[in-house]
Amino acid sequence: MEHGPLVSIITSTHNHEKYIGRCIESVLAQTYSNWEQIIVDDGSTDRTGEVASKFKDERVHYVRQENVGVWRLAETYNKALRLANGELVAILEGDDFAPPRKLEAQVPSFERKEVVLTFGKAVIVNMDGRILGVTPENYQRYMSMSRNQMLRELLLGDFIPALTVMCRREALQKVGGFKQPKHAYYVDYPTWLELSLLGEFRFIDKVLAYWGKHGDNYSIKFAELNQSYKCAIDFFRRRSNELSRLTGFTLEQLLFGVQQQLSNDYFHFGRNALHRHNWQRAEKRFRQSFQMGTFTKKLKASLGIACSHLKIDMEMPARLIGKSTLHQIT
Repeated sequence: MEHGPLVSIITSTHNHEKYIGRCIESVLAQTYSNWEQIIVDDGSTDRTGEVASKFKDERVHYVRQENVGVWRLAETYNKALRLANGELVAILEGDDFAPPRKLEAQVPSFERKEVVLTFGKAVIVNMDGRILGVTPENYQRYMSMSRNQMLRELLLGDFIPALTVMCRREALQKVGGFKQPKHAYYVDYPTWLELSLLGEFRFIDKVLAYWGKHGDNYSIKFAELNQSYKCAIDFFRRRSNELSRLTGFTLEQLLFGVQQQLSNDYFHFGRNALHRHNWQRAEKRFRQSFQMGTFTKKLKASLGIACSHLKIDMEMPARLIGKSTLHQIT
């Protein structure tokens, strides 16, 4: 597909020599050809720049800067945004890659002027390319959500895989570019919150990117939990009248909803710790889930605490209780 608006693909990278080639190759393979890729290298100390510079396609632009790190990530993203010429902006970090029809699948949604952002499914793969899962989970629920329903869901947590996102450059500029609250090392969630007030988000039921998982992403994810929920609460407080009108939430309802989401998150971190036979960490997470959860969640967390003490996974008691209750327990 050759006709259509220019898409600027923003690629932030740092020490991704093992992955950046795969990332660029996936962009070169796009069936939609009207794109540019802006790679901002945040002071890599490996061969990232050497690998990226081997690609001679004039649509691939490599820029190196002195290292500013994740705590100034918005500077890196906004530098790329200033260099972008496209009407649309897509996100694809240096250790991720895209299927050939990613751009072709997303661009048509922007024919509707109300749409400011689209996202889809991301497949999680390990270093060997083995599939570990798909995010977001229960993605079918986002297919028929209204704008206000999507906003309600977004206030309760970030379900949008950043590597699948495409949005209007004009909208990003209108909110002042990519956002990064103090003490946060990410830009995606606070930016989506701001964009949600400008128009519709559209979910596309296709795999739009592959998320390369290397290292213990669970510890990273856990570290950002409280900060991301704080981000949503601060956002609501700043715009409480407008957000209450759009979502029907009061601040008290949002705080309760966030608490239940945290309870769920702690429970799932406990499950992961059980799988890894980290019994002490599992018990800690289940106790955190118990403290915040409703009666039903407390029952599930109590089972998790018991399994942590017995040093067994939750599959064993679930089999004893019966397969029909396994889904309810987990």
